[in-house]
Amino acid sequence: MGLLFDERHFDLAGQALDWLTVAALPLGMLSTGMHFRQSIDHAFNSRGLAPSPLIETDAVHQLLQAVHAGLCCAIMPLDGGLEGLTEHLRLEPIDNAHTLARVGLIMRRAAPRSALAEACFAFCQQPPEPGAQ
Repeated sequence: MGLLFDERHFDLAGQALDWLTVAALPLGMLSTGMHFRQSIDHAFNSRGLAPSPLIETDAVHQLLQAVHAGLCCAIMPLDGGLEGLTEHLRLEPIDNAHTLARVGLIMRRAAPRSALAEACFAFCQQPPEPGAQ
């Protein structure tokens, strides 16, 4: 896991980030009960920390908008390409950060099915490009 922030609003690039430092920042977080949020809560709780998120949502795009506007920082998965969405976003690793379990992608069998879910499944089923990690 890493901390996503807009460098125009937060000067954190290249810093070693631990959970105590992250807890003191204005955070935008996924809603409680979401899989990734459970890993974040566990990381904070196991260290006796209880941050108060400024924003909570179940929509990643809303978190990205809030981070880009400088309202908050967000804890996001590493290597997801989020930092490449604009020239100002940075994603710095958090020390000793990991998820409790791997994330899975599920989709309902019956109609109606989400067009976004169908596109994600199609993308994930493509073989990796040669040389890609």
